[in-house]
Amino acid sequence: MTNQDNSSSLETTYKYVRDYIVHEDSLINFRLNWLLVIQGLLFTAYGLSIRESITNVVGFRITILFIGIFTSILIFLSISSAVISIKNLEAFWIKQKNTKGFPFITGGTDPESDEEGDKLLRPIHKIQYYLNTAFFAPLFIPIIFLIAWIILWRGI
Repeated sequence: MTNQDNSSSLETTYKYVRDYIVHEDSLINFRLNWLLVIQGLLFTAYGLSIRESITNVVGFRITILFIGIFTSILIFLSISSAVISIKNLEAFWIKQKNTKGFPFITGGTDPESDEEGDKLLRPIHKIQYYLNTAFFAPLFIPIIFLIAWIILWRGI
């Protein structure tokens, strides 16, 4: 295999992996949007049940609580699977040989790179990379909603 064939193959692999990461990232975005819409409707219904006198209001509230808890857990699990996929793709790309000249696969600056970059952003990128903040931040939103529903459940 010539050097040009290897470079072309590596470029194809980069495009494939990068497209897959973009796809998983948009799935996370869609799932978070669904979560926010569903939770907004559920909190509205719960709030109205407190203001209005509805027959069997406790049963209605418990139903809303279970739907809120269930959707929070479901979205958390689906976002977790997307985050795991992205991290696996990143690990796959890092194992490739001769990836110099390609941008870092998940964006930002490669923390292991020797290249000079922005002196201010490089430490921030390293912190984000090693703490995985960009990947795990979307997981906190369903957890926050789950905690809110549990707190409301204790108030019934």
